[in-house]
Amino acid sequence: MGAKKQTNDNIETIIRKAAAETVRELEKSKLIKNDNQSFFQKTEKLLYSYPGLLKALEQKEQDIQYIQEHGLQEKSKSIVYYTGGGGVSGEELHVEVLEGYIITKDRTKRLVDRIERALEGLKSDSYYYIIPAKYFDRLLNQEIEDKFHISDRTIRRHRNRLINELQILLFGADALE
Repeated sequence: MGAKKQTNDNIETIIRKAAAETVRELEKSKLIKNDNQSFFQKTEKLLYSYPGLLKALEQKEQDIQYIQEHGLQEKSKSIVYYTGGGGVSGEELHVEVLEGYIITKDRTKRLVDRIERALEGLKSDSYYYIIPAKYFDRLLNQEIEDKFHISDRTIRRHRNRLINELQILLFGADALE
């Protein structure tokens, strides 16, 4: 019975080593990302990205409209494109590219909506103005102090409190673990 347990332990050790090595290789080849960010940091990243996401959403909508009205931009005749040998027709390529734009736009829209719903939940907070000033307008704490006549300590305390509330609104129970 002892030999069987030892064999199982050896197999488990080999499996763990193989899994760890696989993860390292996937991270190295950028097929997976090691994301050690806290939910606080992820929330801040979303807030800093929000204005850019709005612009990206607008740009995707314009691109989709353009493709629908004018089709795909003509390629230079001097450039040869390899399509994998299957030969994709112009119409199939048009549909494929358009679907890609629509999928990207929809993902961006869902993320923007998620951020906006979370922010809406905090708008009644008397210190909410710190969030757009800090993350959307990219003001430094000193600039926020000057603009709103509050101390750096007050800014940091309420910003941290609001981000902690936002991370729960954005990530739910996962943010509590």
